[in-house]
Amino acid sequence: MNSISRLLVGVGFGVTAMALPSGVQAQAAAPAKPMVMQHTAQGRAQCLMCHGGKMPNIVAAPTSHEGRGVETCMWCHAKDASIQTKDPGPTTHTLQGRDQCLMCHGGTMPNIKAAPAESHKGMENKNCTMCHPAATK
Repeated sequence: MNSISRLLVGVGFGVTAMALPSGVQAQAAAPAKPMVMQHTAQGRAQCLMCHGGKMPNIVAAPTSHEGRGVETCMWCHAKDASIQTKDPGPTTHTLQGRDQCLMCHGGTMPNIKAAPAESHKGMENKNCTMCHPAATK
């Protein structure tokens, strides 16, 4: 095989590898943790002033964050946030008919694990699946 043929074969393998579904090329990567804030929060409590999508060269909050208040930003993006330092894990049950998480996980139900008070301070039912995806079965 001449050098041009080897080059074309090599390029062909490279293009084929790029076209394969990601699971075929390598094992699926673990879900990424949210990006950690690269600046201090002191004096910058209104995150959306800069990250609201209007400032050039500043990363805007994604559309998946729509409806979340600025008080939720630090829950995920602080370097010491629980989601950064631990694996919160998914729910162990579906949410069908069980979307009021704190009814059971509010600390009043015997034999049901309560949401940790310190790391979940200020969280509401609507925030649970931000870190704990719902089980499908």
